[in-house]
Amino acid sequence: MVDGGQNARALDGVRATCLALFLGACLLSGPFALAQDRDWIEESNRHAQLLLEVLAKYAPETAASLGVEGYDENIFDLGPRFSERQQADLDAVAAKLADARESARDPRVQQDLDILVQSARDLSHTAVLNRRLMLPYFDLPQAIFSGFQDLLDERVAKSRHPAALVRLKRYAGTAPGYEPITKLAQQRFAEAAKDPTLTGPWTKEVEQHLENQPRYLKGIRELLEKSGLKGWQSDFKRLSRELDDYASWVRKEVMPRARATNRLPPEIYANNLKTFGVPVSPQELIQQAQFAYMQTRDELENARDGEAVGLDVADLAADVHVDTAHDDAGQ
Repeated sequence: MVDGGQNARALDGVRATCLALFLGACLLSGPFALAQDRDWIEESNRHAQLLLEVLAKYAPETAASLGVEGYDENIFDLGPRFSERQQADLDAVAAKLADARESARDPRVQQDLDILVQSARDLSHTAVLNRRLMLPYFDLPQAIFSGFQDLLDERVAKSRHPAALVRLKRYAGTAPGYEPITKLAQQRFAEAAKDPTLTGPWTKEVEQHLENQPRYLKGIRELLEKSGLKGWQSDFKRLSRELDDYASWVRKEVMPRARATNRLPPEIYANNLKTFGVPVSPQELIQQAQFAYMQTRDELENARDGEAVGLDVADLAADVHVDTAHDDAGQ
């Protein structure tokens, strides 16, 4: 899973879930935790770690920023059937967490497990929808930049920075057993593109990605230079060439399948709303918006009519005052 079109939103959901779980663990197990609470906190954290491990397996670039160790050298998985494999792992961890929920006794642990199970199931459902409805297009320069930015962050221990050299070789395909990430992305797109019913990325989005590529490559170079690491120049030059070729391929193969508007399949809209915590369907939102619009319009019209009536009354009062004055003068 990687940034790019609809896949970017899916990965955002993964990152948001990781961050929420990680921050929750930090807050609960911090110095303010009461001694009697530590047992259930530690139990909940162990359960959360199961989902974190699955998320880090498919989006290892997020692991450094979340404090999950052991994934610094890894890169996102775009191998054959990566979406199906991720879904299977999420379903397996959801089942394992659901079993733990049955045996948990502390209501606070039960509540945390409910959240974890639902998160795993939601992410699995997102993977299914993306695979069934969307073409797997990837904004590789942005995703690769993020991988280096998180790992080479000043808050990450210097001892972990050399892993960036391994990660670079894996992106470029110069590490043993690794193909260039650009080649894998092209293969996944070509496989899915045989289905003419799948929705492509938005044209404007793809154009923006292509425009941003030089900035991301410059950013990667600057991160590597600032890190003080040695021996990255050759692999970086190769990766740059591969990304340039990838951009040419995107113009030739992806752009013809890109959609002219930002409209998405209804199921994707509904799932995106759910991901962002909106518990209603797009149709319900539309109805609510239409009702709110009509209500606001009526209120504005009533206010305008009221102002008109007010002016008429004021004018009438002025006329009465003038007439009265004239009568008094006549007397």
